[in-house]
Amino acid sequence: MNQKRGSLKLSVEEEWKGILEAHPPKPVGDHREYAVAIILWEREDGYQILFEQRSDTVSQPKDISFPGGRRDGEESLLECAYRETFEELGIPREDLDYLGPSDFAVESIGAVYPFVFYYRKKDLSGLSINGEVAEVLTMDLSYFLENAPTSYESRSDIKFSEGFPYERLPMGREYPFYTVNKTVYMYEDLEPVLWGLTAKLLLGFINKIRDGKE
Repeated sequence: MNQKRGSLKLSVEEEWKGILEAHPPKPVGDHREYAVAIILWEREDGYQILFEQRSDTVSQPKDISFPGGRRDGEESLLECAYRETFEELGIPREDLDYLGPSDFAVESIGAVYPFVFYYRKKDLSGLSINGEVAEVLTMDLSYFLENAPTSYESRSDIKFSEGFPYERLPMGREYPFYTVNKTVYMYEDLEPVLWGLTAKLLLGFINKIRDGKE
């Protein structure tokens, strides 16, 4: 009888092990993943970075951003970056050399993963923007290598929906809830201003390039 229990226990453990190995870890709860493309382009006067100015028809209108969006279905994050770049700027993957991933950011909307590309074309005349994009901008890579953004601290208090059972907590409404603190970056000297998530992802890329040379 003990042997049967032992073999049963082992088989259950093997089944659990198989389940865990077949399903890589992922965030618990509702979690969204996004991919953006950091696109480098070479002009006679040096390397540029391509940005979009968002149109009035999307969230955060007029903000400066990278092409990108939410991952669809089972596509990889890299595939998402390719797809969003084609949809928003009309750049096919054959015009891009993939250089590698950069550091990602975890935000309230989810995790945002940047991928770095080199645009092969000599000019931008072939770009075809969609309705999400008002304008395509380029900015000197050298500017970002030589200038750091200003940083500001932001704090958000935790708020629960109506009916939250505070009385179930050890200290009730006096429970010492965490506050959400984050650093917001802004390149204030630029016009239009470049700030927020785009500035954060850009700074991660710039730091990676700078640190790699040291």
